[in-house]
Amino acid sequence: MIHKIVRLVTFLVVMSVAFTATAQTYTTSRDVNIFGDTVITYHDQTGAVAYTATNTTDIFGNKTAKITDNFGREVQSVKNTTDILGNVTQTVAGNNGLPKASIKVSKDIFGNDQKVISDPQGLTVATLRTTTDAMGNTTKVITDASGKDVITINISKDIFGNDVKKINTQMDTQSANKILKLSGEL
Repeated sequence: MIHKIVRLVTFLVVMSVAFTATAQTYTTSRDVNIFGDTVITYHDQTGAVAYTATNTTDIFGNKTAKITDNFGREVQSVKNTTDILGNVTQTVAGNNGLPKASIKVSKDIFGNDQKVISDPQGLTVATLRTTTDAMGNTTKVITDASGKDVITINISKDIFGNDVKKINTQMDTQSANKILKLSGEL
């Protein structure tokens, strides 16, 4: 799951930068360097290097995807680290190498998922907790920085086996939709 997120973030960053400059066609080349890192180079219409995406894995199994511009300057990086308990932390850093945000994915002792989204200073912005009861019904609760529940999503099955999703919130529709899209619920 995290690997897909890294690929998606890498693709979105490259494509957003590519489309904001000018709409043009890019070609890519994929290589593996002497360290075993995968290097994808994006070339513009003239054949010049536009961007490079490098995917590395360190000796601890932590994965990093780094995007550099045509001058070799880092534009953005995404690093996935796994602690000894199996919790995965994904950190997104900007062109200055400083973190922009991080997401920590963990499970509690009952196997319930928890995602904690933090700002650059490490302060919690939001938390998404997922629990499943004995009947297979799922409850997802999104809390804000103060720990207050802002959105609750209940997913159950009707008598025909169809998923029924109920979303409860006190937020305005635009803000709720933004959070639901970011959390993958819409």
